[in-house]
Amino acid sequence: MTISLYCNCFRDKINKKTEYIQKNLMLGSFSYEKELREKLLNENFIFDDYGHNISNLNKWFGQLTGLYWVWKNTKEEIVGTNTYRLFWGDYFLHNNFKKNTIYIPEKLNLKNYLDNPREQNISIYDQYSYCHGEINLSFLYQLSDKNLIPIKPYMIENLKDEYYMYPYNMFITERKTFNSLCSLLFQILFKFFDSYKNHFDEYEEIYRQSRILDFLAERILHIVYSNIDYHFTNIDIETVSIIELNH
Repeated sequence: MTISLYCNCFRDKINKKTEYIQKNLMLGSFSYEKELREKLLNENFIFDDYGHNISNLNKWFGQLTGLYWVWKNTKEEIVGTNTYRLFWGDYFLHNNFKKNTIYIPEKLNLKNYLDNPREQNISIYDQYSYCHGEINLSFLYQLSDKNLIPIKPYMIENLKDEYYMYPYNMFITERKTFNSLCSLLFQILFKFFDSYKNHFDEYEEIYRQSRILDFLAERILHIVYSNIDYHFTNIDIETVSIIELNH
C-alpha cells in the first residue's frame, strides 16, 4: 500500500515539515518568474500550472488549485493533500489504510475560532458569516434551491445548528473515491464561480479577502461528509488528528 501526499505551498509559504510520502506542489505558479521556477525545480518542487490546471484562478480558489491539479494530473492508487503548515504526521505509518474510507481532519469547535467568542455555541453558519460575510452562503443556497448543484437546501440550513466543522480541504482516500469527491466538489465550485464571479471584486474590497472558493469549499466538504450516504455508497469517514505548525 503506497500513499502519495501533495503538499500545497505558495511563493512565500514553503512547508516547514516534510512527511515521508510527501511531494511539494507550488500553487499559483503561473505567475512565477523564471529565476524562482529554476530555484524550485532544483529543489524538486512541482508546479500547478503544468498539464490540466486552474493555476490562473489561484487568487479565488487558493489551495484548491493544488487539489484540482492532483485530481487531473496524478494516478497514484491512494492519494491526498496536506499544506505547508498542516500535516497528517505519522498516522499512516502506524495504522492500516482502510478501503472505502475517506480520511479527513478531526472536527474543530468553532467557538475557538472567532476573535471575540460569545458564551453560546457558534454554528458553522455563524462563524462563516462572521469571518467571511453571509452573502456567499446565501448564493450557495440559491443554487441549491434551484437544483443547480448536488446538495440540498436543508443541508445548508443545517449549518445553522452544527457547532463543529471538518476543516482544511484536506483528505486522503483511494483514487476512485478521490476522483469522485473532487468531481462533486468542483462541480459545485465552478457553478458558483460562473454564477457569481462578477461579485468577487466587490467582495474582496469589502472583506479584504480573495480566497472565496477556498473558504466556501471547507463548508461544502463538511456538508458532503455530514451527508456521506446521500452522495456516496458504502463509503466511511475516519478522522485524524492534524499537526499544525505556525508559519
